[in-house]
Amino acid sequence: MIYALISFLIQTIFCFKLAKAFGKGFFMGLVLMFTAGLGRVILGFGRSRYVGSMA
Repeated sequence: MIYALISFLIQTIFCFKLAKAFGKGFFMGLVLMFTAGLGRVILGFGRSRYVGSMA
């Protein structure tokens, strides 16, 4: 149970940091969180450009 909670927390943080690294906001973070495959396709093939590090 604790592993699932920690995994969810790390995934959530990663999604929002990834959206921020591509210059996107909160909504794109939610898209990445709930539909990770579709969100990454949008970032990869859309007009999004990498603007900064995820750290």
